[in-house]
Amino acid sequence: MSTAKKQPKKKNLIQKIQIKEKDGTVKVIGKYDPSKKLFTCERKKSEHFMRKWASWGLDAKVVEFLVQERAKIHLKDKETKWEYECEATDFTMYGRIEEYNQHRPQYFLNIDHWEVVTAKNRSTVIECSEVDCRFNFANQCIRGVIRIGANGECQGYEDRTDL
Repeated sequence: MSTAKKQPKKKNLIQKIQIKEKDGTVKVIGKYDPSKKLFTCERKKSEHFMRKWASWGLDAKVVEFLVQERAKIHLKDKETKWEYECEATDFTMYGRIEEYNQHRPQYFLNIDHWEVVTAKNRSTVIECSEVDCRFNFANQCIRGVIRIGANGECQGYEDRTDL
């Protein structure tokens, strides 16, 4: 019979990252896995994407924490089902810091500095010059348009009813 003691398994302690808004409300904005140095958050394009700058935003204090941790950021868009990744340092190097309404200061990082990890249920993506189309996401067609017709209408795409 062995006398060696079993070492207790270390649990993966994923931390909830919370912020306190100026009005006192507390929000969980994501989860941080210190073992993988990965911050994961979910956003909705219609609410959290700054179309003016084609940028995703993240609380400045959270960004500073993630930069110290040398973390990677993984963002999931709940509406389009697209997933993006970037390094936390990209926010401080290439982003801009702004403050709006009840929100604390936020860094905004242009879509050009994010890597598209997953573009679920989409066919070919091409550049699109339509700015008022609900399928236009930072000048990329999320419908998967293959060509633009003579009248400027989208043609040759997989018609999606879940968008």
